[in-house]
Parts: sequence; C-alpha cells; structure tokens
Amino acid sequence: GGDGGDAAPLVLPFEANSGELRTEVGNLAGIGSSKTTQKVQNYRCQTLLERYAEPLQGVLWALDAHRRYDNQTMYAAWRHLLHNHAHDSIGACSDKGVHEDVDHRFVHCNEMAGHLAGH
Repeated sequence: GGDGGDAAPLVLPFEANSGELRTEVGNLAGIGSSKTTQKVQNYRCQTLLERYAEPLQGVLWALDAHRRYDNQTMYAAWRHLLHNHAHDSIGACSDKGVHEDVDHRFVHCNEMAGHLAGH
C-alpha cells in the first residue's frame, strides 16, 4: 500500500562513527590545545563584526541613501579574522612567530570592527 510500511530500510553508503573523529594521519598527534587568550580575542572580534559592525553599517546605510557602506574596511576586518582561522593559527602548537602574527591580525581586526561599530 501507500502507507510506507513496506519500504526497504535505508542503507547509507558510509560507516557510522561515534566519539572523537581523530586520526594520526594529517593531524598533529597528541595536540588538543589552544591559546586561550587568542580564543577570547577571536570571540570578541567575531562578535563585534557579526553583532555590531555589520548590522550597524547596514542600518546606517539604509537610513541615509548618501552614506557609503564601508565594504573595504569590513572586508579587511573579516579577512584578518579569517586568516586567523587557518590550520595551526590559534592552536597552541605553532612557533612564537605564528602566534605574534595572529595577535597582530586580531589587533587590526578589532580596531577596524570597532571603528565600523562606532566604538
């Protein structure tokens, strides 16, 4: 009949997994760390962009047809933030220079996002 009761069971083309999906291949074995200070910086920058800078710029542009949406600064702020999301950037397994670069990008992102959010 049309009630679906006699349909064949769904067979998935892959194996079901549970728990952590970690392998020793392509992953730094034993690394489960992060730089907490950089995680906090990331949260602050991302929140400032998502919840304040983007919405405020959109509202200000909508209210004033002569106001230019500052997409260059917005793009640059997002670019700095997203560069910090690369493979080993925030994980505490890179050398000091990488973490200094990450901190530098967070400073720039925060400054730009703060400017766009009116801080």
